Amino acid sequence: MNKQLIILGTIGLITIVGAGAGGAIFAANNDFNTNTVSKSVEASKEPKQEKVNINGWKSESGSWYFYKDNEKQKNWIQDKNSWYYLGADGKMRVGWIKDNGVWYYLNTDGTMATNTTVDNCYINEKGTIEETPANSQNSAKTDDSSNTTKSKYAVTTFEQAKQIVLREDGAYIKKLADHGTHIQLTPFNDQDHIADGSSYGFPTEEFFTLLIDEYSNSTGEMEFESGEYLVGKESGNVYILPHQGCFSAYQIKNNKVAKEFRWPGKDEDPHHSWR
Repeated sequence: MNKQLIILGTIGLITIVGAGAGGAIFAANNDFNTNTVSKSVEASKEPKQEKVNINGWKSESGSWYFYKDNEKQKNWIQDKNSWYYLGADGKMRVGWIKDNGVWYYLNTDGTMATNTTVDNCYINEKGTIEETPANSQNSAKTDDSSNTTKSKYAVTTFEQAKQIVLREDGAYIKKLADHGTHIQLTPFNDQDHIADGSSYGFPTEEFFTLLIDEYSNSTGEMEFESGEYLVGKESGNVYILPHQGCFSAYQIKNNKVAKEFRWPGKDEDPHHSWR
């Protein structure tokens, strides 16, 4: 009888111990699974990095591209009231191009030329070539007869002044645009700027004034004014002035400094050539 009790007690003890161990193992596994699920949920709650959209102008390897929602645009695009042409590779084109059998001229900043003469071809407001002789655009009728009187000015419009600047100093403008910006030559009417030219000792004549405005390619906002061009209405000469005093001004011809005009004030920095 005692032996039976001992055997039964031993079996019961083993059963209890086994059940306890199994419960501990189950609890450990359950805790592991719970922690794993918890960590997975926490990981899924981590914020995802949003993809940054590229829009507007972007310079890549010396060429300009125009993006819309990260995609390079092609063919004609309009930006800030100017037309640009992008090739099949997305690159901004300059110079003469032929599209659908029609010739267009793109300035050094990529804008489509209008109301001007290029290579003896008159380009109208639509950007296409007219057969009308270019010199007839500079004449004004005095009556309904065929007699005409020519303007005393060689340069009669801001657009003509702009084309002269792009021809004479296009290389410098392109260099300015390599800093993640694009350049816009903004017409500016202010008689004070004529006085500025006189103070530097420019030859006496009337000028067209074009501000050199730099716009950010990423935001499209104007960042700053780099300076200004004066174009002589009679002579067609191009002068560039700094955005502030104390520095020299220059006459530009064929993308080179033709003449330097020193700042007349005593506060000039003689060792600084900003151009």
